Amino acid sequence: MLSRTALTLALFLLAGCVTSGSEHYQTVDSLKSQGLSALSGEEMANLLSGNTLTGEYVTTPSANFENQQNKWMEFYNTDGSTDYRYCSAKKNSNWSCAKKVIGAWKIEADKLCFSYDNSAIHDRCFQIYAQGSEYLLAATNFKSAGYVRARITKISKGYVEDSPFSTH
Repeated sequence: MLSRTALTLALFLLAGCVTSGSEHYQTVDSLKSQGLSALSGEEMANLLSGNTLTGEYVTTPSANFENQQNKWMEFYNTDGSTDYRYCSAKKNSNWSCAKKVIGAWKIEADKLCFSYDNSAIHDRCFQIYAQGSEYLLAATNFKSAGYVRARITKISKGYVEDSPFSTH
């Protein structure tokens, strides 16, 4: 009897420790419950136009980045073109932002929308939320819709060529 009780207790404790993992996902609803609201189209254009943004990807139910070091940089030209760079690093090594894709950006109905040349990524749209000194990009379409997909950690005037990320 004691072993059955111990087993039941162990399973109960284990069940309390195991979760679906969804509690760490940031949703648009959770941002709104914190009193945050999406930037207007004009605010987004002022934030992006002529600047290079750097940031990191955020795990969603459809995209897991928990055990990876994945960051990005993107220059938003005033003519609506973009220069996107995907950055990655192996442990204790420098960041490489060698994967580059040229595309376009536009503000449509208070959403930031992208389309990239030679890519399957077309018409991906996001809302941007300010949270302290960072900005969060929440997907409005495709598999990650309703979830924060990326975090903007730095905004630099003009085009930035070099990777702004330090070794880790």
